[in-house]
Amino acid sequence: GGDLYITLKQRAENCFSEAETRFIAAEVCLALCHLHDQGIIFRDLKPENVMFDRFGHIRLIDFGLAHRVNSQEGKLLSPHAMPGSFQYSAPENCTHKYQDGNAADDYEDSNDEEERGPTHIELTMKADIWSVGIMLYKLVYDGMHPYGTVSGGRTSKIFALKSKSEVEFPSSKYSESVSNGLLQTLKATLRKDPRERATASELLTMAF
Repeated sequence: GGDLYITLKQRAENCFSEAETRFIAAEVCLALCHLHDQGIIFRDLKPENVMFDRFGHIRLIDFGLAHRVNSQEGKLLSPHAMPGSFQYSAPENCTHKYQDGNAADDYEDSNDEEERGPTHIELTMKADIWSVGIMLYKLVYDGMHPYGTVSGGRTSKIFALKSKSEVEFPSSKYSESVSNGLLQTLKATLRKDPRERATASELLTMAF
């Protein structure tokens, strides 16, 4: 029982083995495949919303930000939709409208349109795939987030990193624990262009 966030925090090494990560990834992707087949974008995938049942299987919770797409293309344009938890939101979904407590206040007044992001966001199912990648990244890289954290820092700086910087994948320390198959899976989820990201069903076929 419990959620993935607490389970990760309780681990002395603050990470999961590749076998455990593979199991979690597979069950999360199976859940997303079902949602996406129903035309639903989850939009708030993060460890806190991934629960373990009494048999150790995955259950997704908190569908408050989920959207059902209303077109054949799987897209929904919205000028005011919150993109979910900032640290797990895809770059294309991070707008200056987003609020995360007091953390986003510092870039609400920015005059830099590139820093603030688009005023309309295009919601696609590929945004969920980015969230999968960030979550898996934290599971295998000692709980680290590739763009740092909003705690004690400007949200606008993190947004700028998401918008302009490619995700880096540590290699030396993790060369034995992160296989090439897992690394390629991570890269397939964390491509900035959503059109280049894998789908949930494609992730299920990747060899790791």
